[in-house]
Amino acid sequence: MERSYIIEVLQRCAGKVSGAGGAAEILQIPGNTLHSKMKKLGIGKADYFSVR
Repeated sequence: MERSYIIEVLQRCAGKVSGAGGAAEILQIPGNTLHSKMKKLGIGKADYFSVR
């Protein structure tokens, strides 16, 4: 569930993980924490960037 939500937020942020308007800001967690969660959950760019 957490993995799906993080991917959804990353898609809404156009893949921006941290900084102003990034997924970490929306999730209200530090950027480093989000990077760690992404690594732990196996979330890569292919998960939130769709090939068009």
